[in-house]
Amino acid sequence: MRILMAAVWLGTALACAAQDAGLVERQQAANEKANAAEKAGDMAGAERLFLQAVEISRQLSAEQAVARDDALSALWNFYSRQGRQADADRVLQERTAAVDRLSPARAGLVWFDVESNYAARREIDKARAAADRAGAIYRDCIRQGGAEAKTCDRRLADVQGIMGSALFNAKQDEAAEPWFKAVVDRPDDAVRPEIMLISLRAYAKLLYERGEVQEGAKVAVRSLRFEEQHPGVGGGLQRKQE
Repeated sequence: MRILMAAVWLGTALACAAQDAGLVERQQAANEKANAAEKAGDMAGAERLFLQAVEISRQLSAEQAVARDDALSALWNFYSRQGRQADADRVLQERTAAVDRLSPARAGLVWFDVESNYAARREIDKARAAADRAGAIYRDCIRQGGAEAKTCDRRLADVQGIMGSALFNAKQDEAAEPWFKAVVDRPDDAVRPEIMLISLRAYAKLLYERGEVQEGAKVAVRSLRFEEQHPGVGGGLQRKQE
Protein backbone atom coordinates (compact mmCIF):
# COMPACT_ATOMS: atom_id res chain seq x y z
CA MET A 1 0.00 0.00 0.00
CA ARG A 2 2.78 2.40 0.95
CA ILE A 3 4.61 1.64 -2.28
CA LEU A 4 1.43 2.33 -4.24
CA MET A 5 0.86 5.65 -2.42
CA ALA A 6 4.47 6.67 -3.00
CA ALA A 7 4.15 5.85 -6.67
CA VAL A 8 0.97 7.93 -6.94
CA TRP A 9 2.62 10.84 -5.12
CA LEU A 10 5.69 10.66 -7.36
CA GLY A 11 3.56 10.54 -10.48
CA THR A 12 1.56 13.57 -9.34
CA ALA A 13 4.73 15.48 -8.47
CA LEU A 14 6.29 14.74 -11.85
CA ALA A 15 3.13 15.76 -13.67
CA CYS A 16 2.98 19.01 -11.68
CA ALA A 17 6.64 19.74 -12.41
CA ALA A 18 6.11 19.11 -16.11
CA GLN A 19 3.06 21.38 -16.13
CA ASP A 20 5.02 24.13 -14.33
CA ALA A 21 7.87 23.86 -16.81
CA GLY A 22 5.50 24.33 -19.71
CA LEU A 23 3.77 27.28 -18.05
CA VAL A 24 7.06 28.99 -17.19
CA GLU A 25 8.16 28.61 -20.81
CA ARG A 26 4.91 30.20 -22.01
CA GLN A 27 5.23 32.99 -19.46
CA GLN A 28 8.77 33.79 -20.55
CA ALA A 29 7.74 33.76 -24.21
CA ALA A 30 4.91 36.20 -23.48
CA ASN A 31 7.26 38.54 -21.65
CA GLU A 32 9.79 38.43 -24.48
CA LYS A 33 7.06 39.30 -26.99
CA ALA A 34 5.85 42.07 -24.68
CA ASN A 35 9.34 43.58 -24.51
CA ALA A 36 9.61 43.44 -28.29
CA ALA A 37 6.21 45.09 -28.71
CA GLU A 38 7.13 47.87 -26.30
CA LYS A 39 10.41 48.45 -28.11
CA ALA A 40 8.48 48.69 -31.39
CA GLY A 41 6.16 51.30 -29.86
CA ASP A 42 3.10 49.05 -29.61
CA MET A 43 2.15 49.86 -26.01
CA ALA A 44 -1.31 48.32 -26.19
CA GLY A 45 0.14 45.10 -27.51
CA ALA A 46 2.90 45.14 -24.90
CA GLU A 47 0.42 45.59 -22.06
CA ARG A 48 -1.76 42.76 -23.36
CA LEU A 49 1.26 40.43 -23.47
CA PHE A 50 2.55 41.44 -20.04
CA LEU A 51 -0.91 40.79 -18.62
CA GLN A 52 -1.00 37.46 -20.45
CA ALA A 53 2.27 36.48 -18.77
CA VAL A 54 0.78 37.34 -15.38
CA GLU A 55 -2.31 35.24 -16.06
CA ILE A 56 -0.13 32.29 -17.06
CA SER A 57 1.92 32.71 -13.89
CA ARG A 58 -1.22 32.43 -11.75
CA GLN A 59 -1.64 28.86 -12.97
CA LEU A 60 1.74 27.85 -11.53
CA SER A 61 2.12 25.79 -8.37
CA ALA A 62 3.15 27.38 -5.08
CA GLU A 63 6.73 26.24 -5.65
CA GLN A 64 6.98 28.68 -8.57
CA ALA A 65 6.53 31.84 -6.50
CA VAL A 66 9.61 33.46 -8.06
CA ALA A 67 8.26 32.95 -11.58
CA ARG A 68 4.99 34.56 -10.54
CA ASP A 69 6.83 37.51 -9.07
CA ASP A 70 8.91 37.77 -12.27
CA ALA A 71 5.72 38.24 -14.28
CA LEU A 72 4.34 40.84 -11.89
CA SER A 73 7.68 42.62 -11.75
CA ALA A 74 7.78 42.90 -15.53
CA LEU A 75 4.25 44.34 -15.56
CA TRP A 76 5.13 46.78 -12.76
CA ASN A 77 8.20 47.98 -14.64
CA PHE A 78 6.12 48.48 -17.77
CA TYR A 79 3.52 50.60 -15.95
CA SER A 80 6.31 52.56 -14.23
CA ARG A 81 7.97 53.32 -17.56
CA GLN A 82 4.61 54.49 -18.91
CA GLY A 83 4.02 56.76 -15.92
CA ARG A 84 0.88 54.85 -14.94
CA GLN A 85 1.41 55.12 -11.21
CA ALA A 86 -2.01 53.87 -10.11
CA ASP A 87 -1.55 50.68 -12.12
CA ALA A 88 2.04 50.31 -10.93
CA ASP A 89 0.93 50.67 -7.30
CA ARG A 90 -1.77 48.05 -7.78
CA VAL A 91 0.78 45.55 -9.11
CA LEU A 92 3.17 46.32 -6.24
CA GLN A 93 0.37 45.61 -3.77
CA GLU A 94 -0.16 42.22 -5.36
CA ARG A 95 3.58 41.52 -5.14
CA THR A 96 3.82 42.49 -1.45
CA ALA A 97 0.75 40.37 -0.63
CA ALA A 98 2.66 37.28 -1.82
CA VAL A 99 6.04 38.19 -0.35
CA ASP A 100 5.91 35.52 2.36
CA ARG A 101 6.13 32.83 -0.33
CA LEU A 102 9.53 34.09 -1.49
CA SER A 103 13.06 33.51 -0.25
CA PRO A 104 14.58 36.32 1.85
CA ALA A 105 16.75 37.59 -1.01
CA ARG A 106 13.72 37.83 -3.30
CA ALA A 107 11.32 39.12 -0.63
CA GLY A 108 13.70 41.94 0.17
CA LEU A 109 13.87 42.77 -3.53
CA VAL A 110 10.09 43.27 -3.62
CA TRP A 111 10.28 45.78 -0.78
CA PHE A 112 13.28 47.43 -2.46
CA ASP A 113 11.07 47.98 -5.52
CA VAL A 114 8.42 49.54 -3.27
CA GLU A 115 11.10 51.78 -1.74
CA SER A 116 12.38 52.81 -5.18
CA ASN A 117 8.84 53.49 -6.36
CA TYR A 118 8.11 55.91 -3.53
CA ALA A 119 11.59 57.42 -3.52
CA ALA A 120 11.19 58.37 -7.19
CA ARG A 121 7.92 60.11 -6.27
CA ARG A 122 9.58 61.80 -3.27
CA GLU A 123 7.13 60.17 -0.84
CA ILE A 124 9.84 59.88 1.77
CA ASP A 125 7.90 58.36 4.66
CA LYS A 126 6.52 55.56 2.49
CA ALA A 127 9.95 54.96 0.96
CA ARG A 128 11.54 54.74 4.40
CA ALA A 129 8.89 52.30 5.66
CA ALA A 130 9.60 50.02 2.69
CA ALA A 131 13.37 50.43 3.17
CA ASP A 132 13.01 49.42 6.82
CA ARG A 133 11.10 46.28 5.84
CA ALA A 134 13.62 45.34 3.17
CA GLY A 135 16.48 46.03 5.58
CA ALA A 136 14.96 43.84 8.30
CA ILE A 137 14.55 40.95 5.85
CA TYR A 138 18.10 41.28 4.53
CA ARG A 139 19.70 41.60 7.98
CA ASP A 140 17.90 38.49 9.17
CA CYS A 141 19.08 36.70 6.01
CA ILE A 142 22.68 37.79 6.68
CA ARG A 143 22.54 36.69 10.33
CA GLN A 144 21.33 33.24 9.32
CA GLY A 145 24.16 32.80 6.80
CA GLY A 146 23.66 30.28 4.06
CA ALA A 147 23.66 30.51 0.30
CA GLU A 148 21.75 33.81 0.09
CA ALA A 149 23.68 35.77 2.74
CA LYS A 150 26.11 37.42 0.32
CA THR A 151 23.31 38.39 -2.06
CA CYS A 152 21.29 39.79 0.85
CA ASP A 153 24.24 41.90 2.00
CA ARG A 154 24.77 43.34 -1.47
CA ARG A 155 21.09 44.11 -1.86
CA LEU A 156 20.99 45.70 1.59
CA ALA A 157 23.54 48.20 0.29
CA ASP A 158 21.17 49.01 -2.59
CA VAL A 159 18.39 49.70 -0.10
CA GLN A 160 20.65 51.96 1.96
CA GLY A 161 22.03 53.87 -1.02
CA ILE A 162 18.60 54.56 -2.53
CA MET A 163 17.18 55.68 0.82
CA GLY A 164 20.15 57.91 1.46
CA SER A 165 19.71 59.47 -1.99
CA ALA A 166 16.00 60.06 -1.43
CA LEU A 167 16.66 61.81 1.87
CA PHE A 168 19.60 63.77 0.39
CA ASN A 169 17.43 65.05 -2.47
CA ALA A 170 14.77 66.00 0.08
CA LYS A 171 17.49 67.98 1.91
CA GLN A 172 17.16 65.82 5.00
CA ASP A 173 20.92 65.61 5.42
CA GLU A 174 21.02 64.41 9.02
CA ALA A 175 18.69 61.53 8.20
CA ALA A 176 20.55 60.70 4.97
CA GLU A 177 24.01 60.43 6.49
CA PRO A 178 23.72 57.07 8.32
CA TRP A 179 22.26 55.43 5.21
CA PHE A 180 25.21 56.58 3.11
CA LYS A 181 27.72 55.69 5.83
CA ALA A 182 26.37 52.14 5.94
CA VAL A 183 27.25 51.84 2.24
CA VAL A 184 30.70 53.47 2.29
CA ASP A 185 31.76 51.41 5.32
CA ARG A 186 31.69 48.36 3.04
CA PRO A 187 34.54 47.27 0.76
CA ASP A 188 34.32 48.76 -2.72
CA ASP A 189 33.69 45.41 -4.37
CA ALA A 190 30.82 44.52 -2.02
CA VAL A 191 28.45 47.12 -3.49
CA ARG A 192 27.09 47.81 -6.96
CA PRO A 193 29.38 50.47 -8.48
CA GLU A 194 26.65 53.05 -9.11
CA ILE A 195 25.39 52.75 -5.53
CA MET A 196 28.89 53.04 -4.08
CA LEU A 197 29.81 56.05 -6.19
CA ILE A 198 26.63 57.95 -5.36
CA SER A 199 27.09 57.17 -1.67
CA LEU A 200 30.75 58.22 -1.62
CA ARG A 201 30.02 61.53 -3.32
CA ALA A 202 27.06 62.36 -1.12
CA TYR A 203 28.80 61.32 2.10
CA ALA A 204 31.85 63.44 1.24
CA LYS A 205 29.59 66.43 0.59
CA LEU A 206 27.77 65.97 3.88
CA LEU A 207 31.05 65.76 5.78
CA TYR A 208 32.33 68.94 4.12
CA GLU A 209 29.11 70.81 4.86
CA ARG A 210 29.30 70.10 8.56
CA GLY A 211 32.96 71.11 8.77
CA GLU A 212 34.68 67.72 8.83
CA VAL A 213 36.99 68.78 6.02
CA GLN A 214 39.77 66.24 6.56
CA GLU A 215 37.45 63.25 6.69
CA GLY A 216 35.43 64.62 3.79
CA ALA A 217 38.62 64.95 1.73
CA LYS A 218 39.49 61.30 2.38
CA VAL A 219 36.09 60.16 1.17
CA ALA A 220 36.27 62.49 -1.84
CA VAL A 221 39.65 61.04 -2.85
CA ARG A 222 38.26 57.53 -2.49
CA SER A 223 35.34 58.61 -4.68
CA LEU A 224 37.65 59.88 -7.42
CA ARG A 225 39.72 56.70 -7.36
CA PHE A 226 36.60 54.58 -7.46
CA GLU A 227 35.28 56.48 -10.47
CA GLU A 228 38.60 56.00 -12.28
CA GLN A 229 38.34 52.27 -11.64
CA HIS A 230 34.74 52.17 -12.90
CA PRO A 231 34.55 54.28 -16.07
CA GLY A 232 31.05 54.93 -17.28
CA VAL A 233 29.51 54.71 -13.83
CA GLY A 234 29.84 58.43 -13.11
CA GLY A 235 27.41 61.26 -13.48
CA GLY A 236 27.21 64.19 -11.18
CA LEU A 237 25.34 63.94 -7.90
CA GLN A 238 23.03 66.89 -7.56
CA ARG A 239 20.10 67.63 -5.38
CA LYS A 240 16.84 67.61 -7.29
CA GLN A 241 15.46 71.11 -7.78
CA GLU A 242 12.33 72.15 -5.95
